[in-house]
Amino acid sequence: MGPATRVLRAALCVLTLTGTAQVACGREEEAGRADRPSTPREGAGLEASSLVARRAEVARRGPAVMPFDLARTTHAFHARGYGGTQTVVARDPLDSEQVRLVREHLQVEAARFATGDFSDPALLHGDRMPGLAELREAAGRLRVRYEDVPGGGRIRYSSSDPELVRALHRWFAAQTSDHAEHARP
Repeated sequence: MGPATRVLRAALCVLTLTGTAQVACGREEEAGRADRPSTPREGAGLEASSLVARRAEVARRGPAVMPFDLARTTHAFHARGYGGTQTVVARDPLDSEQVRLVREHLQVEAARFATGDFSDPALLHGDRMPGLAELREAAGRLRVRYEDVPGGGRIRYSSSDPELVRALHRWFAAQTSDHAEHARP
């Protein structure tokens, strides 16, 4: 599957999961929000130029949140009935620096996520990222576990609450769209 197909597929996932045909990528509608990227709910119309601009902004903000190099790693978000997994691996599994940075980061994030602290994704993707509000309120109802995988690390999310699982899937779809060439569904 080529990059254009992946972009369209991710956009369709966001459209489907948010339940709306009005998805924004990069347009700010609220005063005082220009310092943060908008999320796929914050405006109207999915335009290629705004999507490219949004992704560039997310990539630019990446180092403020993620210590590893986006160009040297790949994110994968897999939605499952129980919740899903978020995996980050070095593109070169022998790149020990990137593997170490990924693992350290994901361990810290998993501990934060388990307490409802999703401040890093909010800083990177925007406060109104699909699914984020529900995940922030889910402490105790969302099980979050870190594990090492070859070349990186994985966070496994699980819940018996179907609404929470759907929120997680919306969050995954938004991240897959935002990270574009650095991610895969």
